[in-house]
Amino acid sequence: MNRKQIIEKIKQNMPNFKGNEEEMEVKKVLYIYTQLGKMKSFDEKYYFGNSQTRKKIYKLAERAEKNIEEVASKRKIICVSLTHLFCNILREFEINAIASEPDVDD
Repeated sequence: MNRKQIIEKIKQNMPNFKGNEEEMEVKKVLYIYTQLGKMKSFDEKYYFGNSQTRKKIYKLAERAEKNIEEVASKRKIICVSLTHLFCNILREFEINAIASEPDVDD
C-alpha cells in the first residue's frame, strides 16, 4: 500500500468526530495513529539484531522523511520511520506535527 492509498483508506473509514475544534483534532490524530499501528508492524530484525544491524536499520530509517513512499510501502518499519510517516500523513489532514528526535549516545 502506498502513501496515497493509506491516506484514502483512513479518510474513508474515519468517523465524524464530535466536540470542539481542538477535541476533534486530537481524536483525528489518535485515530490516524491507531490505524497506522494496525497497518504496520515493528521490524524484528532491529529488535533482535546486533548493534551493527541496528545502526544500519536506524540510519535507513532516518532517511525516511526524504523517501516517505518507500516507508509507506513497507509492512515492517521501526519507530523512527513510523514517526516520519505519521507526521507526513497528519499534514494531509491539515494537522501540523513535528518529529523530534532525542539525542542518542551509543
